[in-house]
Amino acid sequence: MSLTTTTNDDSALIEVLSNSLYPGAKPESIALVLAYCRANKIDPMLKAVHIVGMSVKISRDRYEWRDVLMPGIADYRIKAARSGEYAGKSEPVFGPDKQGYGITYPEWCMLTVFRIVDGQARPFPAKERWSENFAQAGKNDPNPNYMWAKRPYGQLAKCAEAQALRMAFPELSGGYTAEEMEGKTFDGPTIDAPPAALEPVTWAGIAETLPPPKRQPAGITPASLIAAVEAAETAAELEALETATVNVQARERMRQARPDLADKVDAAFAAAWARCGSQLGDQGDEPEEQPMADPAPELDPQERDVLAEIATINRLRVPEQIEKRMMLPVNVAMREALPREMALRILDAAKSRTAELRMNA
Repeated sequence: MSLTTTTNDDSALIEVLSNSLYPGAKPESIALVLAYCRANKIDPMLKAVHIVGMSVKISRDRYEWRDVLMPGIADYRIKAARSGEYAGKSEPVFGPDKQGYGITYPEWCMLTVFRIVDGQARPFPAKERWSENFAQAGKNDPNPNYMWAKRPYGQLAKCAEAQALRMAFPELSGGYTAEEMEGKTFDGPTIDAPPAALEPVTWAGIAETLPPPKRQPAGITPASLIAAVEAAETAAELEALETATVNVQARERMRQARPDLADKVDAAFAAAWARCGSQLGDQGDEPEEQPMADPAPELDPQERDVLAEIATINRLRVPEQIEKRMMLPVNVAMREALPREMALRILDAAKSRTAELRMNA
């Protein structure tokens, strides 16, 4: 029996999936999806794998339109999480806004994935450019397709995340995701008939065979976080360290258990921002678009924190990023510890930046 061979049980699942997640797909393509999910022990309803219609090269000068199976970003995320070594990711950092194709899009996106290595969260940054990733509307139409025109920042962020996940977890992924290959011509091999026969897929069977999660290694220590902050050479690296979920949670735990150590970490971040904060946006040959004002070292510590937080807010390019940042427990606690007028300055800056971004959207 090949992967594309169906049974009565598979036929029922194929009918469900063809009417929900994969409308219009060929039954044999959905059968491949089920086989992929079975081999990787993934619930098919998570849609971790996509059926992508692509122009496939079948001979030197001949192309044929085929359904090609490709993992989605969810596939990478699931496999990374199962490893027990996934330590979160940073918020995406976008390059300068560009105008073209009737839309505003980012020139590039940088995102960092963190993996626990020897008990410490290590950064794996990736930077992807719009010009190398966006999907064209058609072979002879250079404009972005519907999805890339609708959400240019979100699509490019997915591509950057996929690349970062491949760098952090090379043993868990190969090739490219459906998000990255959308609208491209495929010159690689396709899956037609595998050698081994497999049992029919059932959701219950998949759930029973899921591997138990690995125990997470020791958490982030103040010393390791301070060392990482001091080693950061660019504002983008610093931004990734500051917004990574694992580091935000670690700093919140420090603040509750050892406020003195939390203060040392905060001081390390403030000093690092003063050292390289103005470099944000200066990646490679990228022009510096909006330099961050360096907080003067002679300022009152609370005033320095306020200026650093306002500068960080003004660097964000998506309203949702600002909202998420304002709700982070560590930032809520920071504002509560400030005098009322200082906290209001941060809130006013967030409101103004959000209004500016929405007005320019």
